[in-house]
Amino acid sequence: MNFKMLPFAVLFLFISNVFAQNKGVVTFKNGDIKKGIIENKGSKILFTEIETSEPNKIEHDDIEHIKTGDIEYFRTSPKSKKLEEFQVIISGETMLVARNIQTNYGSMKVENDISNAQSGNLTASQSSQVSRRVVRGPSSRGTIIKYYIKKPGSNTIEQVYRLIVGDVDWIGYKKKVKKQLGDCKELIQKMNDGDFKDDEYGKGAELAAIVLFYNQNCSK
Repeated sequence: MNFKMLPFAVLFLFISNVFAQNKGVVTFKNGDIKKGIIENKGSKILFTEIETSEPNKIEHDDIEHIKTGDIEYFRTSPKSKKLEEFQVIISGETMLVARNIQTNYGSMKVENDISNAQSGNLTASQSSQVSRRVVRGPSSRGTIIKYYIKKPGSNTIEQVYRLIVGDVDWIGYKKKVKKQLGDCKELIQKMNDGDFKDDEYGKGAELAAIVLFYNQNCSK
């Protein structure tokens, strides 16, 4: 399956703090659903209903879910009081969502470190040079994009992959994806055959194709 879309790494460089003030829908823990203007303030929101002009300050602890455009807020675990912001990549019963996080992982360098090593009864003059690969850093700030799968009815969001923008493309995501979506044998077979691989846009596009296939062919 070939997905032609904007590169995910570029997309997420621009979504930080897009949830400043937008029209959206707030689902409260008591079951109420209200539309209005939403401004996020850390662990609370300023919420103004469409019919009124007076904003109300509401704690995240009183809210179940927030949706504004393709940005949604979920709890990462049942014990979490704070709602976290996620960019929705694939919607549906099973969702692929992601977070853009600024870190100090940027500009890591892989170098060959040459040192003298002694073995056995060798003297210092008889020591041999040993070259080994080392990772140096971090030396500056960078961006990490974390991808998550959210299954219907689940109170948790499982991280399946992370990408360090401009640095290292982390591998090993398939095992985590199979743990979440392993009930679909057709999907797993296609993953093993490399059907979702996207050399142009990378793992973000692969994950999008995988979750979309799951929703269209495997979701009950």
